[in-house]
Amino acid sequence: MVLNWNTDEAKMKRDDPEAYRRWRLIQVINYGGEKISEKQVRRLWPEIKNQLDIDARKALEFLLWGKRWEKEPGLLPDRSNFLMWLQKKVMSETAFT
Repeated sequence: MVLNWNTDEAKMKRDDPEAYRRWRLIQVINYGGEKISEKQVRRLWPEIKNQLDIDARKALEFLLWGKRWEKEPGLLPDRSNFLMWLQKKVMSETAFT
């Protein structure tokens, strides 16, 4: 098992196994390392989709649901404005919650 530098995996796994499974799935999707279960991704999709890397999310949406790749409004092709774009996106998604 690879150690995670900022998370006590053993404690998280013991205290909240479901949160650990969600966190671990996000880590594997974003950073790789092992195979993932399609069934688990589909089941947890509403909870994890906003925490995934944009390209990973779009790839999974295409592979699992056949959703076509669409350009993100406001994001430049070279992604030089990525952090500003992400901040605006997160703020607009959380404004009404």
